[in-house]
Amino acid sequence: MICIRNLGVHFGKRWIFKEINLDIQPGESIVFIGPSGSGKSILLKTIAKLIQPTHGSVEVRSKSIGMLFQKNALFDSLTVEENLLFPLREIKKVTGEHAKKRAAQFLSQVGLSGCEDLYPDEISGGMQKRLGIARALIVEPEVILYDEPTAGLDPITSKTIADLVRRLQSEAKTTLLTVTNDMQRAYQIGDRIYLLAQEKLTLGGTPQEVQQTSHAGLKQFIYGLKLGPLTSELA
Repeated sequence: MICIRNLGVHFGKRWIFKEINLDIQPGESIVFIGPSGSGKSILLKTIAKLIQPTHGSVEVRSKSIGMLFQKNALFDSLTVEENLLFPLREIKKVTGEHAKKRAAQFLSQVGLSGCEDLYPDEISGGMQKRLGIARALIVEPEVILYDEPTAGLDPITSKTIADLVRRLQSEAKTTLLTVTNDMQRAYQIGDRIYLLAQEKLTLGGTPQEVQQTSHAGLKQFIYGLKLGPLTSELA
């Protein structure tokens, strides 16, 4: 589904990451973790073709990609319903009653029925995340990219959002790539977890393997240790 070869991105005098090689199979859920500023969001945007790589290539064997940005990227001037109708009209060319029915279906899936006429600033942060997820899914993408889907949420809402992400991914058989620094959510969402740090991507493995890892960088990150190979990057 996704083939990444020798991928590198360079900004100014600094390599964000380089020599990344990764194969992602259809239906897999991949999670990227790593220190703040290590390039996780840039990697996601490079895969989405929003950023051009300095070298290497990304081949996504699908033209149908949805993305939830860290700040949700909702249209503040549009209602909840209108935020869903917009991609239906612009991407899928679906309008009228059929579009309204689809919007209602997806709002129901994410627990936002009855909020159609509210604006984004009139709903909670968790509800905004759910709306962002519905908007990413409504165009029926084969690949979905989530950038920090639970950032800024309380633990209960965070788990609810992660449950929703996993359930919808399982139902639609989509390929999922998620960036998060919340290890509980990484374990909850990921089939495979990778650490992006110091310009390199390191396979941590399954959630069970990551929790039992002997890799010094992974151990420092997931346990928040002050001393270790990532300390200079975390400073």
